[in-house]
Parts: sequence; structure tokens; C-alpha cells
Amino acid sequence: MGERLDALETTSSAMRRPQKPDTTGKAEFDPSIPERRGTDGIADAVVPQRTSTAMRVLLVGSTGFLGKAIHAALARGGHQVAPLGRDQGYDLEDASSFDRAAPRLTGAEGIVIAAGDLTDDSGRAARMTEGIAALLDRAAATRVPNLVLISSIGAHPEAPLASLRGKAAQEQALLDHRRGNPSPNWTIVRPSLVCGPGGASSRLLASLASLPLRPRIRSGPIRPVHVDDLAEAVVRLLASPRTGEAAVDACGPDRVDLEGYLRAFEPEGRRAWPLPVPNGLERLLFRLAGRLRLPLAGDAMLQLLRAGADGDPKALPRRTGVTPRPLAAAAGGLMPASPVLRWLLVLGLAPFWIWSGLCSVWLWPVDQSAEMARQAGVPDALAVASVYAGGVLDIVIGAAMLPRATQYPASLAAVAVTVAYVAVMTFGAPELWLHPLGPAAKGLPLAAAALGVAMLAKADSPRKG
Repeated sequence: MGERLDALETTSSAMRRPQKPDTTGKAEFDPSIPERRGTDGIADAVVPQRTSTAMRVLLVGSTGFLGKAIHAALARGGHQVAPLGRDQGYDLEDASSFDRAAPRLTGAEGIVIAAGDLTDDSGRAARMTEGIAALLDRAAATRVPNLVLISSIGAHPEAPLASLRGKAAQEQALLDHRRGNPSPNWTIVRPSLVCGPGGASSRLLASLASLPLRPRIRSGPIRPVHVDDLAEAVVRLLASPRTGEAAVDACGPDRVDLEGYLRAFEPEGRRAWPLPVPNGLERLLFRLAGRLRLPLAGDAMLQLLRAGADGDPKALPRRTGVTPRPLAAAAGGLMPASPVLRWLLVLGLAPFWIWSGLCSVWLWPVDQSAEMARQAGVPDALAVASVYAGGVLDIVIGAAMLPRATQYPASLAAVAVTVAYVAVMTFGAPELWLHPLGPAAKGLPLAAAALGVAMLAKADSPRKG
């Protein structure tokens, strides 16, 4: 892993987005300097003091993954939260709904814009950008003093995703307002990969991490940040005096690639076997997944993964005093464990394997079972022995599925044995695929169910760190 990240570091100029004008204030912290000038000429305090005055804050995107966390953080800080979204008759993608939302700006002391998701729908991204630009114009006209716009480290006019190109335009609109008026405390926050319970990407990647064998997808460097740390930082930025930093990166302390991120979810002693995927096959799979509208899929998303989401890990602590938790701590609670589903599968599969083995060894005529083995291509001399060996193996696998300590290896063994059974029948007696009782066809769902038990058992195991 270290060698891979060293290689990523040496090629970071190729993977990062083109540089914007320096609005991020990424100079190293020097405690001997009491004050410095920001990019817009406003004095930038080294550690801005947080105000204790409660505010009325409009929250756009309050029903999303990050929006819910920001809502909770604002409430903990004693602020009055006023959601602004479809439930209030306001749709950022519908310009005609803006007049209904305008009265809610009256008396607002802060706005947080946490709306938007990763999409390559140019039309939707354009409508979203127009809506946010209109909201910024109205906020400037009504002199809203504090505003935070959630953008992304990948935001750039030439980004592969339409939504990230839209984020770049939204950033520019906010910067134009900052230059036109030196008073408002308006800030852009650019997160890296945001993780935490309830996030769609977190659930997907945690599920991928629980596979015993998973494709190894190459990516650029990322710095995952926990959603609760990001939300707390947003609240502090909203309630702090304006500084010269118009934008701040929101990154965790750990710099990893996608494979390193997935490893953070893995339990002790149960590391997955990464399966290298050729570039051409990887592009094909992402393209097909994009056609199926699966999350984190498509050609543009693959380009985004290649570029990574690297940023300044010191920016958020310097501006807000919030130190994002390390990846090992942030990954806690994200594995898709479900004890009820796990035991439902186990109590269905374990008796099936045990009963199958008992039938093979004692309850069903061995000569008939041996004849089926011969039909499947087993040599005559091994037919009877294969029946007994297979029966004993089935009983051992079924019994080993019952104790929690052996569920994971037993489930993997069930997958391997089932695949072997199906392969033998397919090549030795392909007509069994047409058998009305489905001796071959039933193997595939049984293997999938056993794989599910393995994933859930792995998710419920103690993690590293």
C-alpha cells in the first residue's frame, strides 16, 4: 500500500484538477504570525473565534445525507433551522418556485446550501446551478450575513461530471458576490469523499468491502471525511467571522486510494482477495453499470475515480478547530451487518446442507446416487467413494455454518463446493439443466445465499484498528 501511495503522490499533478486562483489559503500554519491577509484582502485571523449567538438558518438540501447531519449539528448548536426544499414548495431546479421561497429569506441570518448529487445529467446540473445562482443573488439582495455553499474538491469547469462543472459555476457566483461586497461571511466548502452511516456511497462501498473476493478498481488519492465532522465544521464556519479564505478543503487525515479505503472496513484476519481488472474490462463494466443507472457508475465516474479527491487536510482544523477523525474510526458502524437476515439465511442453509449429506450417505440408495455421479462424468471406480465423500463434506459444511466463529469459512466453502457441483454437472451431464427438479439450476441461488452469509459474517466481525 505504501509503495502505491508513493506512486500516487509523484503523479498527483496529473490526477488533480487544474488549479484555480488561490482562494483556499493553503499556506502552512505559523503560530508566530498573528494575522495574515487573505486572497480578497480581508484580514484572516489564524483561529477565528466562534460566536455564541443563535441564528435563524435556512438549510437547502436538509433531507439529503449531508443535509440531515448539518440539520442535527445546527440544532445542537442552538440555532433555529428552517428547511428550504420541495416540502416547502421550493425546488432549485424549478425557477417558477423561487417566488414562493423568497419570503423565507426575510430575517434569515444564515444559509447553508447542501443540495446536489453526483450526476452527469447536463440539463439537471444546469437547472440546479441556475437555481443556486438565483438563491445567491436573492441572499445578497436581502443582505444575508452568513452563508456556506457545499461544493466538491472535484469542482472545475472541465470536470468529467456535469454536476461538478455546475459546482464550479456555483463557486464562481459566490466568489463574485464576495468580491462585490466585503462584509458577508460567505464560504465555499470542498469535501473529499464523505462517509458515514446512511450515505448511499458508504453503503455501496462497505458492501463491496465485505466481499471475500472483490474487483480491484484503480483510483487516485482520496481523503475520506466523516459526515458528522463535516457537519460540525459547516456550523462553525457559519457562526465565525469572515476571513480571507473564500474556500476551504474538507478532508480527513488519511490519504488512501479506493483499495485502501475498502481495507479500512475489513475485519481482523478476513482480508479480501483483490481481483485485478484489465483497463478495458473495467471501462466496459462501468459503462454497462452506467446504462443500468447504478450509483457510482459510468464513464465520467471512472474518470473521476482516476483523478481522486485529494486536498489540504490541515485546512478544516485551521479554519474551524474541527479535526476530522481518522479513517479507521470513521469506518466504524458502516458495514452492512444484519443479524436477523444473517441467521435467517443460516437457519435455511445449514439444515439443507446437513440433510443433503445425510441423504447421500444413509437415507438414499447409494447405487442410485453413484449412477448420477457417473452421469455427471465421475469415473466408475470413484463413483461410490464420491457419494460418501460428498455427503460427509455436506454435513461438515452445514454443521460449521451454525457456530458464529466458523460461519465465514463454512459459507465460503459452501460457495466453492456448490460451484464445483454445478461445474461437474454442466460439463458431465448438461441435460440436468433441463431437469424439472433443477439439480443444476438450483445451485446458483444456493451459492448466492451462501455468499450473502459470508458477507454478513465478515461485516459482523471485529475490524482492524
